[in-house]
Amino acid sequence: MPSHINRLVLVASLWVVACVNSAQGTSVSEIISSIPKCALPCVIQDLTEAKCSMTDVASLSDCICLDTKLLSGLSECIQTSCVYSDQLIASSAADSLCTAYPKESRVRDVQIAAIVTMALAIPIVLARCAARLQITKKLWLDDWTALLGLVLLTALAAMEYISSRMGFGKHYWNISASNGPVLLQLFYAAQILYITVQLSAKVSIALLFFRLFPARWMRLTLKIFTAFMIGHGLIFVMVVIFQCWPIYSIWDKTVSGKCVDITAVGYVGAALSIVEDIFLVLLPITELRKLQVSQRQRVLLSLMFAIGSFAAVTSMIRLKYMVMFAYTFDATWDNVDVIIWSLIELFTAVFLGSLPPLRPWLIRLVPKVYVTWTKTRTNKSTSGFPQSGHNATTDKDAESKSTAAIYDEPSAAPVYGDRKTSSSSYAMSTISSMRSADWNITPESPPLLPTSKFQNPTVAIPQSVRTHWSGQPGNPTNPNVLTRSTSHHLNRVASQDLESNHSRDTWSNLGGEGWTQSAADRLSSKFAGPRGH
Repeated sequence: MPSHINRLVLVASLWVVACVNSAQGTSVSEIISSIPKCALPCVIQDLTEAKCSMTDVASLSDCICLDTKLLSGLSECIQTSCVYSDQLIASSAADSLCTAYPKESRVRDVQIAAIVTMALAIPIVLARCAARLQITKKLWLDDWTALLGLVLLTALAAMEYISSRMGFGKHYWNISASNGPVLLQLFYAAQILYITVQLSAKVSIALLFFRLFPARWMRLTLKIFTAFMIGHGLIFVMVVIFQCWPIYSIWDKTVSGKCVDITAVGYVGAALSIVEDIFLVLLPITELRKLQVSQRQRVLLSLMFAIGSFAAVTSMIRLKYMVMFAYTFDATWDNVDVIIWSLIELFTAVFLGSLPPLRPWLIRLVPKVYVTWTKTRTNKSTSGFPQSGHNATTDKDAESKSTAAIYDEPSAAPVYGDRKTSSSSYAMSTISSMRSADWNITPESPPLLPTSKFQNPTVAIPQSVRTHWSGQPGNPTNPNVLTRSTSHHLNRVASQDLESNHSRDTWSNLGGEGWTQSAADRLSSKFAGPRGH
């Protein structure tokens, strides 16, 4: 039988059923009469293709409410054929027909993503700031930018949680008509917040790199890159804000407005984000290769920055879902993956920027592992120097010194049982057992060691050490006069990790404890032995 005849038969059947049930006082006639005229042609077509029975309410409900594909087609039909006011009428009819049937929901997925994002991001960024305050007594510009990103990310995650309570994560046709405009307003605000959080997180990383790497080319590159990010970020924010005119036509579908293709804008923004992520991962590699640090430390630093590659991966996954559901008629369901991966992407950027400042606290979380590593370095560093009797530095001594260094506890001055142990040997074993962070300086501090590969031993030792040294019995009264062997050993060991101002500044900015007075006093007490020969 031709399809147009089938449609005529179905229309006639609908009319007969409506009349019969109207006389019997059933709700079938109400459901049929509530279908807007604008949607009647495509509704008839979809019901005909699905071979739905119109003999009773139960049969009609089973046919429509248990077939997600049919519901999706009906929703698309109504959205493309009717104005918003008629769409609300049709939505009410569907609600009355399918009230008792189970409905698919991803609300829980959205809520979990929002809660986990807030639960992880807030303590990580606050710990970053606490670690910075503990070390430098103040927050830097990258810290303040990270805090701004945290506030905006928390607002975005909270907004998505509220959206899920109002129906985001359900199919469009299962959402209360009264929640539609509110969900559109929340989605509009979320678009703006996404751009600002992304911008804040990446600018924070760029500012962190600016302090970590003082090379002129690096800082010039970072200035240009940061200006580019801020510039195009502001442009995208303005485009999103004024995507439709009048603006309220974005959520008030009864108003006819002129809008840009926001999907195309999203594609361009996602592509730029991926390029920026890759750039931030590759940029520090050259400078990391120049650091005068051990191979193990170099690997750890490289791994830390390589985590940024995951941010690029999340951006690509998010872009995939944007392309898949670019022109969806079930936005509250199909956009769930886009929102979840947006939260993952933004959290990854915030987490990456907070890793370097958190380094000292991360070390303290695993002191035993760090002590074991330090013991190994101590044994290797001191193997070429003579040690005698019970005055030689043992593994246990190295472990206690390393633990004290980790927790910034001052150590007592060494007690010598005889005069045969040279102070240079003691200084050598002591400084070898300490991590490189103990030699850090902050950007405001004077240089700790000379930059010319320690050619001048008389200026290579901290002044507090010289002064303390000169006050010990048997040592020269002039604080600038130290035994040549002691200066040589101190310089030799220090140069293993800190051969230039570049390395010292980098280690300090990576979260080291800095060259504080307490650190100087601790080193003074460690080095205050009898004069070597």
